[in-house]
Amino acid sequence: MVLMKIITSNAHILRYTVGIVFTILLCSFDVRGQEPATDNMASAIERVINEGQTVGIAAGAIRDTSSWFYGAGFRDLSTQAEFTEHTIARIASIAKPMTAIATLQLVEQGKLSLDDPISKYIPEIKNKKLLAATVKHLLQHTSGVKAYKNKKEANNTKQYPTHLDAAELFMNRKLLFDPGEGYRYSTYNYTLLSIILERVSGQSYEAYMQEHIFDVAGMSSTSVEEFGNYPEGKATIYTDDNGFKAVTDSNLSDRVAGGGIQSTVHDVLLFAKAVTSNLLISEESFKLMIEDSGMKKEGNPYGVGWFLYGDSQNSGPIIGHTGGQVGCTAMLIIIPGAKAATVAITNVAGVPSVSQIANDLFAVVAEMK
Repeated sequence: MVLMKIITSNAHILRYTVGIVFTILLCSFDVRGQEPATDNMASAIERVINEGQTVGIAAGAIRDTSSWFYGAGFRDLSTQAEFTEHTIARIASIAKPMTAIATLQLVEQGKLSLDDPISKYIPEIKNKKLLAATVKHLLQHTSGVKAYKNKKEANNTKQYPTHLDAAELFMNRKLLFDPGEGYRYSTYNYTLLSIILERVSGQSYEAYMQEHIFDVAGMSSTSVEEFGNYPEGKATIYTDDNGFKAVTDSNLSDRVAGGGIQSTVHDVLLFAKAVTSNLLISEESFKLMIEDSGMKKEGNPYGVGWFLYGDSQNSGPIIGHTGGQVGCTAMLIIIPGAKAATVAITNVAGVPSVSQIANDLFAVVAEMK
């Protein structure tokens, strides 16, 4: 078997910590003579709870038509309700590849081009340099748009009635660099994309995603989070501040397309399955998504909505996305050539074990028939 290093660098959203470095088991899928991986992974997931790293966690893996899930801890401490693969939780930046795929659907329909300047769709922007940025620059985080200005902005508590209202917070700020001249991960790029998606499709972002992504993939428990509205079965979000405390004022209306979706482990793996089967976009469009922008100089490269984690031994490219915000740490990894994917989600921010679990779950994938 082969080991490859993956570097995740959501430092600005995972408690402003440095990037996490871990390794992924690439798929020779040979586990003869080892202990059952499902037992080992169940123990590892339980350990995250027993060590007090988080309140609740669920993880899962798929390969073709086979799947495995495991949950531990609680989605709500006050009621002791269990956290399972069907628990609705924040998925943070795993929303980005979903939005990217929605954008490429519109490209396939001839309704927009990746090379279109955003001035064509958002003339309200006054920053002339940003007006020259393209749709592709937004998707690849190469527009020059800055990330959250400070911790208060990252942990937003204000309700923005529209995506344009949210964009007005940042869209006229000075850019870090000219569009296409560098890389800076910023969820705000995807806030701009949500405006473009709505204006091109003629639907609200929520309606478009429901009809063309969630429904098509069979993601019946996935939706845009609405502040103050807790659907049945949703996890309470917690912060680890001298003991776990519920958070009630975190508002995602400023980052819906880049981090405002709620889902389940089960549904996220249905999304992964739709990706590996080209159910949402064509194979040609998918190949475009996993092309390295060439602008990210440190850590893993970034394509169109995906981190690029190199190639597996036998099955080609590995892609995925981290997720981190108040009340969420998440990790999704997909090996399209093997029709395999893993995911782990918890309801507390800054839990590095989540990424390691998603990585180690490929031992479970290797045992699947």
